[in-house]
Amino acid sequence: MCACIPLTWPEGHPLPIGWGGEQSEGSSKILPTGLDSAPHNPFYPAKHPGNTLMMIAKSNLLMSSGQIVRFTVSMFTAFLCLGTAFGQPFTVQGPGVNASDFRITTFASGLDFPLGMAKLSDGSLLVAISQGANFFSSTGSLVRLVDTNQDGIADGPGTVLYSGLPGSQTAVRVGGNLVFVTSQTKPITVLRAGASPSDPLTLVGRIIINYPGSWYHPNSALSIRQTPGQTNSYDLLFQVGSETNFAVTTRSATLSNANIPGASGTLPGDSAYLLTVTDHGTNVTAANLTHLANGLRNPAGYAFHPATGD
Repeated sequence: MCACIPLTWPEGHPLPIGWGGEQSEGSSKILPTGLDSAPHNPFYPAKHPGNTLMMIAKSNLLMSSGQIVRFTVSMFTAFLCLGTAFGQPFTVQGPGVNASDFRITTFASGLDFPLGMAKLSDGSLLVAISQGANFFSSTGSLVRLVDTNQDGIADGPGTVLYSGLPGSQTAVRVGGNLVFVTSQTKPITVLRAGASPSDPLTLVGRIIINYPGSWYHPNSALSIRQTPGQTNSYDLLFQVGSETNFAVTTRSATLSNANIPGASGTLPGDSAYLLTVTDHGTNVTAANLTHLANGLRNPAGYAFHPATGD
């Protein structure tokens, strides 16, 4: 069974980028979290006002062989950088939700627009931030945050593993030794991890989506899975949304690359796509561009079934 958590932010605070226009100040948005069925310590990104990463920890009591076992499931929420701090940024409440089951901590602060997050192999957190005059006029970086004692608070301000990315970062995903990061209308940058999670990332290449002109709902989201039955290959999902809000999309974007051979093709709008990326150790290639679905205004969220991979 999945729990639903309404996150209620106070009156007077603007709404996060990416939330629907039906929301208003002081209102709630229901987030299905799957906390009752999730594995230990998964990372759930969400967006909310502020310049802070919060961690929500939920403790469950399970009966096993006559013993009570207590475990914690953690969820990270990203807060947009608005420069205004407040004591209780949201409350956890709603039907079937016991607020006392949750502990909210400030995991990290002083971050600029931490909108993309991914878990690294050692359990540390890789966060995409965008620094500049504002979100849309910024430069992107990837910062690694560590919580050694698992107390819900990062051990320090974090370490920059890569900088000089395009600004307005919105998504980061990890597949094996590769890191994929993107932002609206910007290329999907492919980076390689070092020998250890703390080592700097190095540039491999870029997967480029070329638009014929103004495009209201460009690429912004990523998801990744290991390609079934293959080693060192990963299926990368991305979207090209609708060209406008109130008309049929008639034009297409194109796919090209910088140092990722095989990443090419035509991309009709209103669609979700899959591209298989293979890591050869010294270089990366792409193949199997697949048009997964169309008629989708802006398919900006993806998840794979944990058992089947669908």
